[in-house]
Amino acid sequence: MSHPTLRPRRLKIEAVGDFARDHIFPRIRLKGHWLNAAGFPADSYVLVSNPAPGTLTLQVLPHIVSNVSDSTQQGAQPCLPTLP
Repeated sequence: MSHPTLRPRRLKIEAVGDFARDHIFPRIRLKGHWLNAAGFPADSYVLVSNPAPGTLTLQVLPHIVSNVSDSTQQGAQPCLPTLP
């Protein structure tokens, strides 16, 4: 079963940071219902890779169902999937 392709989006790369101290860095914000439609649901983790200059690739990581126990309540960090 193929996934329908959504229309391309044109996004602005913003300059953010401390302009007075010249500590500025780029930021790209992705938001909207189209992310969910593209297979990027809220509260999931994303692997961002840079296969070539000027190219970023986003891939949703598999959802990990963890056993919520007392260790989570004591401040333990959630388990993240291992990167390929």
